[in-house]
Parts: sequence; structure tokens; C-alpha cells
Amino acid sequence: MKTVIRFLSILLALNMILLCASCSGKRSSTEIIEDIAVYYGSYSDQADENIKVLLDELAEVDADKAVRWTNIMELWKSCNNDLSLNYDVLPDGLPDDDSLCMIVLGFQLNADGSMKEELVERLKVVQTSAEKYPNALIVC
Repeated sequence: MKTVIRFLSILLALNMILLCASCSGKRSSTEIIEDIAVYYGSYSDQADENIKVLLDELAEVDADKAVRWTNIMELWKSCNNDLSLNYDVLPDGLPDDDSLCMIVLGFQLNADGSMKEELVERLKVVQTSAEKYPNALIVC
């Protein structure tokens, strides 16, 4: 299994290198940072090879940001990765007072100004969680 994961990581890194090499111009630091966050969020420690390629690309565009993002990646890796995700409602046993704070991330709206399904689902989760923990703070 580790061999397969390593192979996929190398394949992804090679794809990133080829993709970067085929670009006619340099990408912006924002685009590169977005890719770093997406790769780490999606693949965690299995994304190390790709993230190194992206950090190298970022260093060519903005050396200061590359140093900062290298430090950020080290912090992310050192954090407790054993946290569980709760997709429907917050788990039982959390404090039911204002020491609990729920943070709801936004999402891009549709062209007509209506909410995309991902935002609707996020709001449903926070609504259910707020009903369970009515004294919690909510930050949108």
C-alpha cells in the first residue's frame, strides 16, 4: 500500500512539474498558494512531493511568501492530525456556553446571487449545531 501511495505521490509531482513547465508564464503567488492549500487539504502528508514543487515555484515568484508558507506547512504538519471531522452536527459533550464558537466559512454565490449548494449545506450544519448548543457563539 505504501508503494502505491508513494507511486501516486511521485506521479502527482511529475504532473505538477509538467503542468508548470507547460505554462507560458509564471503563475501568481495567490494561485500557487491556493494549490498548496488544496493539495495539503486533500492529500495531507501524501502531498509532500507536490507541496515541495509548489513551494519551489512560489520561491521563484515571491521568496518572502515562500519562506512564510514553508513555515506554515511545517506548523500544519506538526498539529494534531487525529481530529475527527463532523459533517452533520457538532459532537456531544462540548461546553454549552459562550466558550464554544462555531466558525462558518462562506462560499462563492451563483451568478444570480443565490447560494450554491455547498454554502447551503454549511449553513444547515451550523443551524443544527446551534440548536444543539444554543449558547455557543457563531462567526460567519
